[in-house]
Amino acid sequence: VTFKLRPDGSALWLRAVAGAGDSYGNEVAVDADGTIAITGPFSGTARVSPDLVLTQEGGGGATDILIATYAADGTPRW
Repeated sequence: VTFKLRPDGSALWLRAVAGAGDSYGNEVAVDADGTIAITGPFSGTARVSPDLVLTQEGGGGATDILIATYAADGTPRW
């Protein structure tokens, strides 16, 4: 889950990467214009946004790597 909070601590937006199998974030980075990048492993499928679903290639117990970025307003970029 990636999220942005308001100064009062309430949620401004929230994005979850979810799907069949395991997926979780290992690293998060934010650049000067507020773009957020996340990386981590996933297996099976991972839904990054309503329009983007990643499917693991191969299988056999291995995981693939996920790299996703979001604009400062939470809009998925890639």
